[in-house]
Amino acid sequence: MSKSKYKKGKLISSMEELARYDGAFFKVCFGYNNYKTLHRGFLLSWQYRTLEHYVKAGKVSTAEKIT
Repeated sequence: MSKSKYKKGKLISSMEELARYDGAFFKVCFGYNNYKTLHRGFLLSWQYRTLEHYVKAGKVSTAEKIT
């Protein structure tokens, strides 16, 4: 398994905030401490209700590049 190139950043708290964010990558929680880095296009391909559920549950945050 390779080392992550991104770290968890600011939590996204609303769909409006997600739409305004101009970054390309997000960290999404898929279970207990299981974060995956996903591209903006992949997230936007989800159905609206699914994405809204993840945002409201506090499972989507910005991804910041580790330098």
